[in-house]
Amino acid sequence: MSFKITRDAFCSEEDARRQARERGFDFFTEKLVAPVAQAPDKQKPHYHDFDALTFVVEGLLDFTDLENGERYKCGPGTLVEDFGRNLHFESHAGFRAYAAYRVDPQTLEQPLVRPA
Repeated sequence: MSFKITRDAFCSEEDARRQARERGFDFFTEKLVAPVAQAPDKQKPHYHDFDALTFVVEGLLDFTDLENGERYKCGPGTLVEDFGRNLHFESHAGFRAYAAYRVDPQTLEQPLVRPA
C-alpha cells in the first residue's frame, strides 16, 4: 500500500490527537526533523517497518513515493499516512510535526529507517 496524503486534515494538536486515536494510533509525540540537504537523486531510498501518521505543523516535507513515482510537498495541515514498508526518499529543510504510532516507538526494532 502506498502513502495516503490528506491536505487541510487537522487544525490543532487536539484535532490531530483525536484523529490518531480514532485510527488506533495511541502513541503520540511531537518531532522536530533536521534538514535533509541532499538532492533527491543523491539520496538512498528507505522504508520503515511500522505504521505511522505524520501531521505536518511547520515547514515543508517533500518526499517521493517510489511505489507510484509521485512526489509530494506536504505543508502545514497535511496528514501523511504511512502503512509501513513504503519505499521512499525525502528532501526538506526541516519540519515540525506530530507523529502517531500504533505501538510505543521506543519498542520498535532499530534502526527505524531501513535502507532499500
